[in-house]
Formats: sequence, structure tokens, C-alpha cells
Amino acid sequence: MATAQWTRKRTFEPEHDDWTVLRDGMVAGRVFWDVTQGGSGAEVWRWSVITTPSRTGYPMG
Repeated sequence: MATAQWTRKRTFEPEHDDWTVLRDGMVAGRVFWDVTQGGSGAEVWRWSVITTPSRTGYPMG
């Protein structure tokens, strides 16, 4: 079984910590530095997963 190739590329404005994450060249999600925690001042990395239907029934299949 081949190992998946994970890469990232900048999303939106280049000065922001915001990345699109790719698995074998297909969009798998997004990771970004979130400074909008309701005014609490908490800054954290956030991750969102993007799934699409596939022929196999498995995400990214």
C-alpha cells in the first residue's frame, strides 16, 4: 500500500496563517490560526476537514 502524500498551500491572503491541506493533490481540509475566540484573547490553531462523497463510500477514497 502506498503512503499518502500530504502537502499544504496558502489560503486567502499570504500574510495570514491559513492553509489548505491536500492529500495526494486533493483538498482534505484547512488549518488556520484563529484569533477570534469571542474576545477572550485566546489564540488557537483550528482544523476543518473537507469530505466529499466517493465511489467507495469512504472519504477521499
